[in-house]
Amino acid sequence: MKTHYPTFKKGQVESAFLKLPKKEQAEIEQEKQEKYLAQMAECREVGNKIYQEQKEDVEKGTVVVSIMMNPEYTYNKKLNTCLYAGGIITTFPNTNVKPTVTHWVIDSYTNQEIISYTESDNKRLAGINSLEEFQLKKIELFNQ
Repeated sequence: MKTHYPTFKKGQVESAFLKLPKKEQAEIEQEKQEKYLAQMAECREVGNKIYQEQKEDVEKGTVVVSIMMNPEYTYNKKLNTCLYAGGIITTFPNTNVKPTVTHWVIDSYTNQEIISYTESDNKRLAGINSLEEFQLKKIELFNQ
């Protein structure tokens, strides 16, 4: 026997939700909140694993002299993925090379870069157009 699933037009789901008793509405909202918090915790765990791996590389000296920036983690509902924002300041002691600063936001599940910005001596080297543009895009990604 084939199961029939009703189809809804725009607004009908919201209307049906509002017709539920307040207790059921509260339970549904509680479930949504618990799911979101679980996703955030998972994002922190997955992102922190990447951060720790990067930090170990820095401490081993595989990068000249570097300082890792504090990591930030979130779940992005629109992209349906976990995001990790971080960065690194790399210096080159005993040389005339200016330090570089790199900021990034990556997908914690795929380790793929979403946006980045690198500068040295206040000049853009790579990534999007400016640090300000990077910060605005990061805020947008972290609030979706």
